[in-house]
Formats: sequence, C-alpha cells, structure tokens
Amino acid sequence: MESTLNKAEFSIKEQGRNDAIITVLELSIVPNYSGKIYAKNNCKGYTTELRRLPALELLIGITKAYPSVEPPYIKVQSHFYTKFANKIEEDLNSRWSEGCPVLFDYVNYIWDEMVDSLNL
Repeated sequence: MESTLNKAEFSIKEQGRNDAIITVLELSIVPNYSGKIYAKNNCKGYTTELRRLPALELLIGITKAYPSVEPPYIKVQSHFYTKFANKIEEDLNSRWSEGCPVLFDYVNYIWDEMVDSLNL
C-alpha cells in the first residue's frame, strides 16, 4: 500500500509499499442527532424527513510513530460530509496529544459532538 503523508492530502493507492503507514483503518460511524432533518427535492417538489444522518466514512492511517510522537492521518470519505471535511479533520487532529491514543476519542467525538460543531 502506498500513501502520501501530507496534512493537506491523504490518499491511499493499492500499489507499492510505504513503511510509514503500518495500518489503515476504515471507520463508518453514524453521528447521533436528536433534531429533525429534512431533505427537499426541488425538482419534484417534495420533502422527506430523515431519521438519522448518513454515516461518516473515515480512512485512518496509523504510522509507526503513533501514538508517541505522531497523530493518525485522517481522510473523510463520505460525499455527504465533503463540504465539512476540512473542519472534521481539523477537529479530530486537535484531539490528539503526544503519547495518547485517540481512536476511541474520535468515535465519541463523531457520535456526540461533531454535528453541533458543524452547525448542520
């Protein structure tokens, strides 16, 4: 597996080998949201109430230096959240501190805090 280790871009390619990233995790997490969400189809003129938000799909690259000196690399994969991808990635990265594993904290943030911080 090969990837770019650049904070502005994180992409995974199915060729070659990269010793920096030792594991790639794929997470699919549905955020909790107690409010009502409506999707409106302007072409057909109808509105539908959604029961929950779509899952947030993440690729997380774990390097040899994680968690001691380097955070995991994060890439939002969900099309629904594309507009908010940079904010989500920044918020998740800000939760890391040297020597502390953060994957469980990432999941809790997405479940409980992400929707409020994005102002959907």
